[in-house]
Amino acid sequence: MFFLAFAALLAAPHSGSMGSIHFPVTGGAACQRGFDAGMLALHSFMYDRAHLLFQAAAKDPACAMARWGDAMAYSHPVWSEENLPAARAALQAIPGEEKLTPKERAFLGAARALWGEGDAAARSQAWLSAAARMHADFPGDDEVALEYALALIANSDRLAKVHRLMEAAALSMDVLQRNPDHPGAAHYLIHACDSPDHAILALPAARRYAQIAPAASHALHMPAHIFVQLGRYAEVAASNEASWAAGEADWRELKKNPDERGWHSYSWLADAYLNLGKVHKAEAMVRAFREMLVQDDGAQTRFGYASTLDSYLNATGRWSQLEELAAPLAKPLPLEKGEPEGSLGCAMHAPGGSAARPPFGLWAGVILAELRAQAAMVAGDEAGVARAYQPVPALLAAMSAWGSAGIYRTLQLRGEKLVPALAAGARAVKAPGAAAWSAAVDAFQKSPRRRISW
Repeated sequence: MFFLAFAALLAAPHSGSMGSIHFPVTGGAACQRGFDAGMLALHSFMYDRAHLLFQAAAKDPACAMARWGDAMAYSHPVWSEENLPAARAALQAIPGEEKLTPKERAFLGAARALWGEGDAAARSQAWLSAAARMHADFPGDDEVALEYALALIANSDRLAKVHRLMEAAALSMDVLQRNPDHPGAAHYLIHACDSPDHAILALPAARRYAQIAPAASHALHMPAHIFVQLGRYAEVAASNEASWAAGEADWRELKKNPDERGWHSYSWLADAYLNLGKVHKAEAMVRAFREMLVQDDGAQTRFGYASTLDSYLNATGRWSQLEELAAPLAKPLPLEKGEPEGSLGCAMHAPGGSAARPPFGLWAGVILAELRAQAAMVAGDEAGVARAYQPVPALLAAMSAWGSAGIYRTLQLRGEKLVPALAAGARAVKAPGAAAWSAAVDAFQKSPRRRISW
Protein backbone atom coordinates (compact mmCIF):
# COMPACT_ATOMS: atom_id res chain seq x y z
CA MET A 1 0.00 0.00 0.00
CA PHE A 2 2.77 2.44 0.95
CA PHE A 3 4.76 1.74 -2.20
CA LEU A 4 1.70 2.28 -4.39
CA ALA A 5 1.01 5.53 -2.59
CA PHE A 6 4.56 6.73 -3.15
CA ALA A 7 4.47 5.73 -6.81
CA ALA A 8 1.32 7.80 -7.15
CA LEU A 9 3.05 10.66 -5.39
CA LEU A 10 5.89 10.67 -7.91
CA ALA A 11 3.49 10.50 -10.83
CA ALA A 12 1.09 13.15 -9.52
CA PRO A 13 2.34 15.28 -6.62
CA HIS A 14 -1.12 16.70 -5.97
CA SER A 15 -2.57 13.26 -5.21
CA GLY A 16 -4.08 12.52 -1.81
CA SER A 17 -1.23 10.38 -0.46
CA MET A 18 0.76 13.31 0.93
CA GLY A 19 -1.65 16.23 0.59
CA SER A 20 -2.04 19.13 -1.81
CA ILE A 21 -0.18 22.41 -2.26
CA HIS A 22 0.07 25.27 -4.74
CA PHE A 23 3.63 26.58 -4.95
CA PRO A 24 4.60 27.60 -8.52
CA VAL A 25 8.36 27.77 -9.09
CA THR A 26 10.64 28.71 -11.95
CA GLY A 27 11.57 25.71 -14.11
CA GLY A 28 10.05 23.13 -16.40
CA ALA A 29 7.21 20.69 -15.77
CA ALA A 30 9.52 18.04 -14.28
CA CYS A 31 11.00 20.63 -11.93
CA GLN A 32 7.54 21.65 -10.74
CA ARG A 33 6.43 18.05 -10.18
CA GLY A 34 9.56 17.14 -8.26
CA PHE A 35 9.49 20.33 -6.23
CA ASP A 36 5.84 19.84 -5.27
CA ALA A 37 6.53 16.26 -4.20
CA GLY A 38 9.51 17.39 -2.15
CA MET A 39 7.48 20.14 -0.49
CA LEU A 40 4.73 17.71 0.48
CA ALA A 41 7.35 15.51 2.15
CA LEU A 42 9.03 18.51 3.78
CA HIS A 43 5.79 19.81 5.27
CA SER A 44 5.36 16.44 7.01
CA PHE A 45 8.99 16.33 8.21
CA MET A 46 9.74 13.32 5.99
CA TYR A 47 13.22 14.73 5.55
CA ASP A 48 15.02 11.78 3.95
CA ARG A 49 12.32 11.48 1.31
CA ALA A 50 12.32 15.23 0.76
CA HIS A 51 16.09 15.18 0.08
CA LEU A 52 15.67 12.45 -2.54
CA LEU A 53 12.88 14.33 -4.30
CA PHE A 54 14.51 17.76 -4.21
CA GLN A 55 17.89 16.42 -5.32
CA ALA A 56 16.27 14.62 -8.24
CA ALA A 57 14.46 17.81 -9.28
CA ALA A 58 17.68 19.83 -8.89
CA LYS A 59 19.25 17.91 -11.78
CA ASP A 60 17.49 20.56 -13.86
CA PRO A 61 19.91 23.53 -13.53
CA ALA A 62 16.97 25.95 -13.78
CA CYS A 63 15.21 24.39 -10.77
CA ALA A 64 16.74 26.71 -8.15
CA MET A 65 13.95 26.19 -5.62
CA ALA A 66 14.67 22.46 -5.51
CA ARG A 67 18.09 23.35 -4.10
CA TRP A 68 16.36 25.68 -1.63
CA GLY A 69 14.12 22.78 -0.55
CA ASP A 70 17.11 20.46 -0.19
CA ALA A 71 18.82 23.05 2.04
CA MET A 72 15.73 23.53 4.20
CA ALA A 73 15.35 19.77 4.66
CA TYR A 74 18.65 19.85 6.59
CA SER A 75 16.89 21.90 9.28
CA HIS A 76 14.74 19.95 11.76
CA PRO A 77 13.76 22.88 13.98
CA VAL A 78 11.25 21.14 16.22
CA TRP A 79 13.85 18.45 17.01
CA SER A 80 16.86 20.83 17.38
CA GLU A 81 18.72 19.04 14.59
CA GLU A 82 20.59 20.50 11.63
CA ASN A 83 23.36 19.83 9.13
CA LEU A 84 24.94 23.22 8.51
CA PRO A 85 27.66 22.31 5.95
CA ALA A 86 25.27 20.28 3.79
CA ALA A 87 22.66 23.04 3.82
CA ARG A 88 25.19 25.70 2.85
CA ALA A 89 26.47 23.49 0.03
CA ALA A 90 22.94 23.11 -1.34
CA LEU A 91 22.41 26.88 -1.36
CA GLN A 92 25.82 27.54 -2.93
CA ALA A 93 24.89 25.23 -5.82
CA ILE A 94 22.23 27.70 -6.98
CA PRO A 95 23.76 29.28 -10.12
CA GLY A 96 21.95 32.63 -10.00
CA GLU A 97 18.73 34.39 -9.08
CA GLU A 98 18.19 36.77 -11.99
CA LYS A 99 15.44 34.64 -13.54
CA LEU A 100 13.62 33.93 -10.27
CA THR A 101 10.47 35.66 -9.07
CA PRO A 102 10.56 38.12 -6.13
CA LYS A 103 8.88 35.52 -3.92
CA GLU A 104 11.47 32.87 -4.79
CA ARG A 105 14.27 35.32 -4.01
CA ALA A 106 12.58 36.05 -0.67
CA PHE A 107 12.53 32.34 0.19
CA LEU A 108 16.20 32.08 -0.71
CA GLY A 109 16.95 35.11 1.45
CA ALA A 110 15.21 33.50 4.43
CA ALA A 111 17.19 30.30 3.91
CA ARG A 112 20.46 32.23 3.74
CA ALA A 113 19.54 33.88 7.03
CA LEU A 114 18.99 30.46 8.61
CA TRP A 115 22.24 29.08 7.21
CA GLY A 116 24.34 32.22 7.63
CA GLU A 117 26.78 33.23 10.34
CA GLY A 118 26.35 32.78 14.09
CA ASP A 119 25.26 30.00 16.38
CA ALA A 120 22.05 28.02 15.88
CA ALA A 121 19.94 30.30 18.09
CA ALA A 122 21.09 33.48 16.33
CA ARG A 123 20.57 31.99 12.89
CA SER A 124 17.09 30.76 13.81
CA GLN A 125 16.16 34.25 15.02
CA ALA A 126 17.48 35.71 11.76
CA TRP A 127 15.31 33.21 9.86
CA LEU A 128 12.27 34.33 11.88
CA SER A 129 12.96 37.98 11.07
CA ALA A 130 13.35 37.20 7.37
CA ALA A 131 10.17 35.11 7.35
CA ALA A 132 8.26 37.93 9.05
CA ARG A 133 9.40 40.39 6.36
CA MET A 134 8.46 37.91 3.66
CA HIS A 135 4.98 37.50 5.18
CA ALA A 136 4.55 41.29 5.20
CA ASP A 137 5.58 41.46 1.54
CA PHE A 138 3.39 38.51 0.43
CA PRO A 139 0.46 38.60 2.88
CA GLY A 140 -1.92 36.40 0.90
CA ASP A 141 0.47 33.56 0.08
CA ASP A 142 -0.12 30.24 1.85
CA GLU A 143 3.45 28.93 1.55
CA VAL A 144 4.90 32.19 2.84
CA ALA A 145 2.46 32.15 5.77
CA LEU A 146 3.47 28.59 6.68
CA GLU A 147 7.18 29.37 6.41
CA TYR A 148 6.58 32.15 8.92
CA ALA A 149 4.45 29.85 11.12
CA LEU A 150 7.22 27.24 11.25
CA ALA A 151 9.81 29.90 12.10
CA LEU A 152 7.56 31.13 14.92
CA ILE A 153 7.25 27.60 16.32
CA ALA A 154 11.01 27.09 16.08
CA ASN A 155 11.63 30.31 18.02
CA SER A 156 9.15 29.80 20.83
CA ASP A 157 8.84 27.95 24.07
CA ARG A 158 5.80 26.89 26.04
CA LEU A 159 6.15 29.57 28.71
CA ALA A 160 7.92 32.72 27.61
CA LYS A 161 6.79 32.99 24.01
CA VAL A 162 3.36 31.38 23.86
CA HIS A 163 2.16 34.36 21.80
CA ARG A 164 4.39 33.15 18.95
CA LEU A 165 2.78 29.72 19.09
CA MET A 166 -0.67 31.27 18.96
CA GLU A 167 0.31 33.44 15.99
CA ALA A 168 1.58 30.30 14.26
CA ALA A 169 -1.70 28.57 15.10
CA ALA A 170 -3.73 31.44 13.62
CA LEU A 171 -1.66 31.43 10.41
CA SER A 172 -2.01 27.67 10.06
CA MET A 173 -5.76 27.73 10.71
CA ASP A 174 -6.16 30.39 8.03
CA VAL A 175 -4.32 28.30 5.43
CA LEU A 176 -6.15 25.11 6.43
CA GLN A 177 -9.48 26.86 5.95
CA ARG A 178 -8.50 27.79 2.39
CA ASN A 179 -6.88 24.44 1.62
CA PRO A 180 -8.23 21.57 3.77
CA ASP A 181 -5.68 19.22 2.14
CA HIS A 182 -2.55 21.18 3.02
CA PRO A 183 -0.27 18.98 5.14
CA GLY A 184 1.79 21.85 6.52
CA ALA A 185 -1.24 23.77 7.73
CA ALA A 186 -2.58 20.83 9.75
CA HIS A 187 0.88 19.81 10.94
CA TYR A 188 2.03 23.21 12.19
CA LEU A 189 -1.31 23.86 13.87
CA ILE A 190 -0.81 20.68 15.90
CA HIS A 191 2.69 21.74 16.94
CA ALA A 192 1.50 25.22 17.89
CA CYS A 193 -1.30 23.82 20.07
CA ASP A 194 0.63 20.95 21.67
CA SER A 195 -0.24 21.91 25.27
CA PRO A 196 -3.10 21.12 27.67
CA ASP A 197 -4.58 24.62 27.39
CA HIS A 198 -4.57 24.81 23.60
CA ALA A 199 -4.91 21.23 22.32
CA ILE A 200 -8.67 21.43 21.86
CA LEU A 201 -8.13 24.12 19.21
CA ALA A 202 -6.26 21.63 17.04
CA LEU A 203 -8.50 18.59 17.52
CA PRO A 204 -10.19 18.96 14.07
CA ALA A 205 -6.75 19.37 12.44
CA ALA A 206 -5.44 16.32 14.31
CA ARG A 207 -8.25 14.18 12.95
CA ARG A 208 -7.74 15.63 9.47
CA TYR A 209 -3.95 15.38 9.19
CA ALA A 210 -3.75 11.58 8.97
CA GLN A 211 -6.35 11.71 6.18
CA ILE A 212 -4.38 14.39 4.34
CA ALA A 213 -1.06 12.53 4.31
CA PRO A 214 -1.53 8.81 5.01
CA ALA A 215 1.76 7.99 3.25
CA ALA A 216 3.72 10.02 5.83
CA SER A 217 4.49 8.17 9.05
CA HIS A 218 4.97 11.45 10.88
CA ALA A 219 1.55 12.64 9.75
CA LEU A 220 0.05 9.47 11.23
CA HIS A 221 1.85 10.08 14.54
CA MET A 222 1.32 13.82 15.04
CA PRO A 223 -2.41 13.65 15.85
CA ALA A 224 -1.40 11.74 18.99
CA HIS A 225 0.18 14.93 20.34
CA ILE A 226 -3.31 16.41 20.54
CA PHE A 227 -5.10 13.21 21.57
CA VAL A 228 -2.74 12.65 24.52
CA GLN A 229 -3.30 16.18 25.83
CA LEU A 230 -7.03 15.44 25.84
CA GLY A 231 -6.73 11.96 27.39
CA ARG A 232 -7.95 10.18 24.25
CA TYR A 233 -5.66 7.16 24.61
CA ALA A 234 -7.53 4.85 22.25
CA GLU A 235 -6.90 7.41 19.51
CA VAL A 236 -3.28 7.80 20.65
CA ALA A 237 -2.83 4.05 20.24
CA ALA A 238 -4.49 3.90 16.83
CA SER A 239 -2.43 6.85 15.60
CA ASN A 240 0.87 5.28 16.62
CA GLU A 241 -0.02 1.78 15.42
CA ALA A 242 -0.47 3.28 11.96
CA SER A 243 2.63 5.47 12.27
CA TRP A 244 4.90 2.61 13.36
CA ALA A 245 3.73 0.42 10.47
CA ALA A 246 4.20 3.20 7.90
CA GLY A 247 7.55 4.13 9.38
CA GLU A 248 8.80 0.56 9.14
CA ALA A 249 7.82 0.46 5.46
CA ASP A 250 9.62 3.76 4.87
CA TRP A 251 12.67 2.59 6.85
CA ARG A 252 12.98 -0.58 4.74
CA GLU A 253 12.41 1.17 1.42
CA LEU A 254 14.95 3.93 2.05
CA LYS A 255 17.43 1.46 3.63
CA LYS A 256 18.00 3.60 6.71
CA ASN A 257 20.19 2.41 9.55
CA PRO A 258 18.54 0.73 12.58
CA ASP A 259 19.02 3.82 14.76
CA GLU A 260 16.66 5.72 12.43
CA ARG A 261 13.59 3.56 12.92
CA GLY A 262 10.38 5.12 14.21
CA TRP A 263 11.19 4.69 17.90
CA HIS A 264 9.22 7.80 18.78
CA SER A 265 5.95 6.23 17.62
CA TYR A 266 6.88 2.89 19.17
CA SER A 267 7.46 4.51 22.57
CA TRP A 268 4.22 6.45 22.38
CA LEU A 269 2.32 3.30 21.41
CA ALA A 270 3.59 1.39 24.44
CA ASP A 271 2.65 4.32 26.68
CA ALA A 272 -0.84 4.41 25.17
CA TYR A 273 -1.33 0.70 25.85
CA LEU A 274 -0.31 1.27 29.48
CA ASN A 275 -2.83 4.07 29.85
CA LEU A 276 -5.50 1.81 28.35
CA GLY A 277 -4.68 -0.96 30.84
CA LYS A 278 -3.24 -3.22 28.13
CA VAL A 279 -0.23 -4.14 30.24
CA HIS A 280 0.48 -7.44 28.47
CA LYS A 281 0.77 -5.66 25.13
CA ALA A 282 3.04 -3.02 26.61
CA GLU A 283 5.29 -5.60 28.29
CA ALA A 284 5.60 -7.51 25.03
CA MET A 285 6.64 -4.28 23.30
CA VAL A 286 9.23 -3.52 25.99
CA ARG A 287 10.78 -6.98 25.72
CA ALA A 288 10.79 -6.84 21.92
CA PHE A 289 12.40 -3.40 22.09
CA ARG A 290 15.06 -4.77 24.46
CA GLU A 291 16.02 -7.42 21.91
CA MET A 292 16.11 -4.87 19.08
CA LEU A 293 18.48 -2.72 21.16
CA VAL A 294 20.72 -5.71 21.88
CA GLN A 295 20.87 -6.45 18.17
CA ASP A 296 21.40 -2.87 16.97
CA ASP A 297 22.71 -0.46 19.58
CA GLY A 298 22.61 3.27 18.92
CA ALA A 299 21.96 6.59 20.64
CA GLN A 300 18.42 7.17 19.33
CA THR A 301 17.46 3.53 19.86
CA ARG A 302 18.72 3.76 23.45
CA PHE A 303 16.72 6.90 24.13
CA GLY A 304 13.56 5.38 22.67
CA TYR A 305 14.02 2.26 24.77
CA ALA A 306 14.82 4.20 27.96
CA SER A 307 11.67 6.29 27.47
CA THR A 308 9.57 3.18 26.89
CA LEU A 309 11.04 1.42 29.91
CA ASP A 310 10.38 4.54 32.00
CA SER A 311 6.69 4.48 31.04
CA TYR A 312 6.39 0.76 31.70
CA LEU A 313 8.00 0.75 35.15
CA ASN A 314 6.15 3.83 36.38
CA ALA A 315 2.82 2.48 35.16
CA THR A 316 3.25 -1.05 36.52
CA GLY A 317 5.51 -0.60 39.55
CA ARG A 318 7.46 -3.72 38.52
CA TRP A 319 10.76 -2.39 39.81
CA SER A 320 12.11 -5.91 40.36
CA GLN A 321 12.39 -6.19 36.55
CA LEU A 322 14.52 -3.05 36.20
CA GLU A 323 18.02 -4.53 36.09
CA GLU A 324 17.06 -7.33 33.71
CA LEU A 325 15.29 -4.99 31.32
CA ALA A 326 17.85 -2.20 31.63
CA ALA A 327 20.93 -4.38 31.02
CA PRO A 328 21.46 -3.16 27.41
CA LEU A 329 21.36 0.46 28.63
CA ALA A 330 24.04 -0.23 31.25
CA LYS A 331 26.70 -0.97 28.62
CA PRO A 332 28.94 1.85 27.32
CA LEU A 333 27.37 3.70 24.41
CA PRO A 334 29.07 2.69 21.14
CA LEU A 335 31.18 5.57 19.82
CA GLU A 336 30.75 6.76 16.27
CA LYS A 337 33.57 6.85 13.75
CA GLY A 338 35.70 9.87 14.55
CA GLU A 339 34.38 10.31 18.08
CA PRO A 340 37.19 11.01 20.56
CA GLU A 341 38.37 8.26 22.87
CA GLY A 342 37.07 8.70 26.39
CA SER A 343 33.87 10.31 25.15
CA LEU A 344 30.65 9.11 26.75
CA GLY A 345 28.98 9.41 23.36
CA CYS A 346 27.01 11.94 21.30
CA ALA A 347 30.03 14.28 20.97
CA MET A 348 29.84 14.02 17.18
CA HIS A 349 26.47 15.77 17.22
CA ALA A 350 27.04 18.65 19.64
CA PRO A 351 25.94 22.11 18.45
CA GLY A 352 28.48 23.69 16.17
CA GLY A 353 29.39 20.39 14.56
CA SER A 354 28.50 19.24 11.08
CA ALA A 355 25.27 17.45 12.05
CA ALA A 356 23.80 18.65 15.33
CA ARG A 357 21.10 16.71 17.16
CA PRO A 358 20.02 16.21 20.79
CA PRO A 359 22.32 14.08 23.01
CA PHE A 360 20.05 11.05 22.89
CA GLY A 361 22.55 8.51 24.20
CA LEU A 362 23.59 10.66 27.17
CA TRP A 363 19.95 11.42 27.90
CA ALA A 364 19.20 7.69 27.99
CA GLY A 365 21.96 7.31 30.57
CA VAL A 366 20.35 9.96 32.77
CA ILE A 367 16.98 8.21 32.49
CA LEU A 368 18.59 4.91 33.55
CA ALA A 369 20.22 6.56 36.60
CA GLU A 370 16.92 8.16 37.58
CA LEU A 371 15.07 4.86 37.24
CA ARG A 372 17.64 3.14 39.44
CA ALA A 373 17.34 5.93 42.01
CA GLN A 374 13.57 5.59 41.92
CA ALA A 375 13.82 1.82 42.43
CA ALA A 376 16.07 2.44 45.43
CA MET A 377 13.48 4.81 46.86
CA VAL A 378 10.75 2.19 46.47
CA ALA A 379 13.01 -0.25 48.37
CA GLY A 380 13.57 2.29 51.16
CA ASP A 381 17.30 2.49 50.34
CA GLU A 382 18.38 6.11 50.86
CA ALA A 383 22.06 5.34 50.24
CA GLY A 384 21.05 3.48 47.07
CA VAL A 385 19.37 6.64 45.77
CA ALA A 386 22.68 8.50 46.00
CA ARG A 387 24.66 5.62 44.47
CA ALA A 388 22.28 5.32 41.53
CA TYR A 389 22.59 9.01 40.73
CA GLN A 390 26.42 9.07 40.82
CA PRO A 391 26.88 8.70 37.00
CA VAL A 392 24.70 11.73 36.24
CA PRO A 393 27.20 14.60 36.83
CA ALA A 394 29.58 13.14 34.22
CA LEU A 395 26.70 12.68 31.78
CA LEU A 396 25.56 16.25 32.33
CA ALA A 397 29.12 17.53 31.86
CA ALA A 398 29.21 15.77 28.49
CA MET A 399 25.87 17.40 27.64
CA SER A 400 27.03 20.91 28.54
CA ALA A 401 27.85 21.70 24.92
CA TRP A 402 24.12 21.76 24.22
CA GLY A 403 23.84 24.99 26.20
CA SER A 404 22.13 26.46 29.23
CA ALA A 405 18.73 26.73 27.53
CA GLY A 406 18.55 23.12 26.33
CA ILE A 407 17.86 19.69 27.74
CA TYR A 408 21.19 19.81 29.59
CA ARG A 409 20.02 22.62 31.86
CA THR A 410 16.58 21.06 32.29
CA LEU A 411 18.08 17.80 33.52
CA GLN A 412 20.59 19.61 35.71
CA LEU A 413 17.91 21.64 37.48
CA ARG A 414 15.68 18.61 37.81
CA GLY A 415 18.38 16.55 39.49
CA GLU A 416 19.06 19.22 42.09
CA LYS A 417 15.59 18.66 43.55
CA LEU A 418 14.87 15.11 42.42
CA VAL A 419 17.58 13.40 44.46
CA PRO A 420 16.53 15.03 47.77
CA ALA A 421 12.91 14.12 47.00
CA LEU A 422 13.78 10.48 46.28
CA ALA A 423 15.91 10.37 49.44
CA ALA A 424 12.98 11.72 51.46
CA GLY A 425 10.75 9.10 49.88
CA ALA A 426 13.21 6.34 50.79
CA ARG A 427 13.24 7.50 54.42
CA ALA A 428 9.45 7.43 54.50
CA VAL A 429 9.36 3.91 53.06
CA LYS A 430 11.94 2.65 55.55
CA ALA A 431 10.45 4.36 58.62
CA PRO A 432 6.80 5.18 57.85
CA GLY A 433 5.12 7.89 59.81
CA ALA A 434 3.04 11.00 59.29
CA ALA A 435 6.00 13.35 59.55
CA ALA A 436 8.16 11.30 57.16
CA TRP A 437 5.42 10.99 54.56
CA SER A 438 4.60 14.70 54.86
CA ALA A 439 8.27 15.59 54.29
CA ALA A 440 8.44 13.30 51.25
CA VAL A 441 5.27 14.75 49.72
CA ASP A 442 6.56 18.28 50.29
CA ALA A 443 9.90 17.40 48.63
CA PHE A 444 8.18 15.91 45.58
CA GLN A 445 5.89 18.92 45.23
CA LYS A 446 9.01 21.10 44.96
CA SER A 447 10.66 18.72 42.47
CA PRO A 448 9.94 19.13 38.74
CA ARG A 449 8.11 16.40 36.88
CA ARG A 450 10.70 13.66 36.29
CA ARG A 451 9.61 12.36 32.93
CA ILE A 452 10.13 14.55 29.89
CA SER A 453 7.94 13.93 26.86
CA TRP A 454 9.86 13.32 23.67
